[in-house]
Amino acid sequence: MFPRVLAAAAAVWVGFYLVAYLVVVGAPTDFALVYAGLLVFAAAVSGAAVTHPHRPVFVAALVTVGTAMVLGLLTMGAVLIPAVVALVVALAVLVPPGDRPRRKPGERPGKSVDPVQSPTYR
Repeated sequence: MFPRVLAAAAAVWVGFYLVAYLVVVGAPTDFALVYAGLLVFAAAVSGAAVTHPHRPVFVAALVTVGTAMVLGLLTMGAVLIPAVVALVVALAVLVPPGDRPRRKPGERPGKSVDPVQSPTYR
């Protein structure tokens, strides 16, 4: 859950940065339009990490947002540092799908206690 929240925060941050960048730039040049396209792509990939919390999606989001940050350092790319940090932390705390505890078929989420098997009820 926590990596999804961080990915959503990174996507929203990149979206706000895109709006601020377009306001600051004013008249868009060729580079500004390509850069805006990269920012839209970075926000989309970060948003995809919310619905598909797998390591390759987080790596792709980190690479695209990091590339946008490096390309925009001459203007105001340093504003993307919190988004990059959020994706790095999300990638660090992401639990691989094979390491997650699995429920038995038919078992409900949460703690289910079988009164016959539990030592508390004996």
